[in-house]
Amino acid sequence: MPDAFVRKPGVRVPEMTNGGAYHLIDRVASTAVGSRGQIRADRPGMLVIGGFCLVGEDLPRLTAAAEQYMRRRGGRYPFLSSIGLTFMAYGRNPSLYGAARAMPGFNWVPNPHAKIRFPQSPVS
Repeated sequence: MPDAFVRKPGVRVPEMTNGGAYHLIDRVASTAVGSRGQIRADRPGMLVIGGFCLVGEDLPRLTAAAEQYMRRRGGRYPFLSSIGLTFMAYGRNPSLYGAARAMPGFNWVPNPHAKIRFPQSPVS
């Protein structure tokens, strides 16, 4: 797991830069997508990248980086349907004193050049 996604609760970590987000997406995709990767022409699919305790603008930066990756390299990989960004954060529960709650989320960026469509948009 990339160190950028490993955060310890209560430890302040600087937010990811735009360049850092693109480097992370590019590095993860380069190992998972292509002729030697898990996602390839004979095994199409969705690349999912996850993190815990993303802060501030991390998720919008990662989403923008995934969109940039798809614009630059999506045409080369039509078997890559999309990039999913999943994350888990936590926060205080305002209705229960001292309690915390998990806040899961999932964003996905489709590949406009994909030969397959997954996942399908709920709004058509």
